[in-house]
Amino acid sequence: MKKFFFTLALVLMASASFAAAATGGNGDEPKTEATTSNYPTDQALAGQAVAALQQECGNQHNGWQWQTSVSTISTCFASGFIKQVYVYATPNCPPNQPCIQVIQLIGTVQFGCDGDVISVNCATTGI
Repeated sequence: MKKFFFTLALVLMASASFAAAATGGNGDEPKTEATTSNYPTDQALAGQAVAALQQECGNQHNGWQWQTSVSTISTCFASGFIKQVYVYATPNCPPNQPCIQVIQLIGTVQFGCDGDVISVNCATTGI
């Protein structure tokens, strides 16, 4: 019986060391996959979305701050994601002065599996 438990423990330790070597030692994804992805970061997509909206919809909100929110719609079959970026504008208020806090949706930009712009939709409201 001792021999059985010793063999079982040896097999479990060997499998744990193989798993640690494959994942970089901490249980995360393998390091080679993390470095081979060419899909843009959410921050890069947000910048591209603001530029696409300014080009397509015009820059109606001079003096406003632009805020973005990136959401993943789905995962692509080969690689990458389909993502949508929501772009909002808020007033750029001077410090220590009263200011109405308004958040207005400027538009949405959708990105495809390779990170290219699929569609640009301008919001139809105006302030």
